[in-house]
Amino acid sequence: MVGISSLEVLAQQAFNEYSEANYCLTGIDARMNEVYFCAYEKGYDNCLKPLSQEMVSAPSNINLSEWLSLEAVSSLIVKAGSGWPAYETEWNELDGHLELNSLKSASQLFPTSETALTLAANLLKKGKLILPENLQPTYLRNQVAKKKSQQK
Repeated sequence: MVGISSLEVLAQQAFNEYSEANYCLTGIDARMNEVYFCAYEKGYDNCLKPLSQEMVSAPSNINLSEWLSLEAVSSLIVKAGSGWPAYETEWNELDGHLELNSLKSASQLFPTSETALTLAANLLKKGKLILPENLQPTYLRNQVAKKKSQQK
């Protein structure tokens, strides 16, 4: 078995659509004013290289400059996923601080099984297998709802 995340699938789809891009910022709307986020670089042989940990966070708490080098900021970056239009104001504030001039939007993309199967096949070819008894789901959020007292 192999393990693949929705954010990886989304990044691969963005790289497939924008082949000239070398970096992808994935953001899936996690509701509760948060996004599931991970930054990726297109590595050798079009393999994904995560630049950050997968996380769930308010967009305003994500420090893009922590993962994007000066080289990355000046190259084509794709922002992919439903988290970008959902929190457009928050992201725009972050974009302004970095002066990201070469952003392409792929907010209409959603992870597909076809891309997941392609990523899985590549992992199998490389021998990156996980024994079934060792396979664990990754939950980025343990709290799935806010109590009434926590809601605004």
